Amino acid sequence: MISLDPISYKVRIDSVTLELQPLTFELFAKLFDSAGQILSIDRLTRDVWAGVVVSPDALKQRVFLLRKALQQAGLDAQMVQSVRGKGYRLVLPSEDRSKKSFRHPNKAFFAYAFVALALAAVILLQWPQLPRELPENNRVAFWTSSSLADWNAVQNEREQQWRSALTSLEGISYVALSHTEGEDIRTQARQARVALISFWEIFESGGVPAVRVQLIEPKTATVLRSEVVSVSDDDAFDAALNSHQEAISAIFRSGVLPLSRESLVNTDHPDWVTLRALANPH
Repeated sequence: MISLDPISYKVRIDSVTLELQPLTFELFAKLFDSAGQILSIDRLTRDVWAGVVVSPDALKQRVFLLRKALQQAGLDAQMVQSVRGKGYRLVLPSEDRSKKSFRHPNKAFFAYAFVALALAAVILLQWPQLPRELPENNRVAFWTSSSLADWNAVQNEREQQWRSALTSLEGISYVALSHTEGEDIRTQARQARVALISFWEIFESGGVPAVRVQLIEPKTATVLRSEVVSVSDDDAFDAALNSHQEAISAIFRSGVLPLSRESLVNTDHPDWVTLRALANPH
């Protein structure tokens, strides 16, 4: 029996649990959805990296990491099979039981160990040059539930102003998305690989157009900050915009995101106290 947990990036195969990196989990999930079928390299790179253009070598490295995780858990790494010139497929244990080949484990072990040591050496050599103040996933998404066509000229200008402010944040990658009605925020955010969401909900308050602006932690869909902003009040809008910019920058520079496994399952974890305090500085 195989089950997948997209929140903690865990895969359970019978009694064995794998804790995978997000991209490695996404690769397994895509292969699992089409178990037994060959998925082309183009399709996997497109689906796993959510539209970001990467080379086939990036997929090859991710397959290596997935096989390594399977082997370290005592499973058959060749569950993930490469088909020359075509792509990759996942062969489930029950399907592959009669085809297992019994190879000496030491050769594979030393080969993986050598590659792991080589990668570690490269990382250590480059470590002083790596940025320390930002986490690996520094993608913030502007997420709106309606299109610009629903707004008048002034309201359109406000949204563009907010978008421009997000794109100007130093060291942070900006992503523009539209929330798909009825789809779970956590699932859609995971597919887009974002670490924080700036969410707009358009509505009228007493006949006056306004937006409800929220900061959302996507893995748990937790609202860290929420306020209503009038699009016709220049001072109030500018103050809210500046405050959100400061909050987003502070959250990413804190190193709390992405959340640890401990904080994901414990709402009393100190990381949540930190996130809410940074999201609401005043």
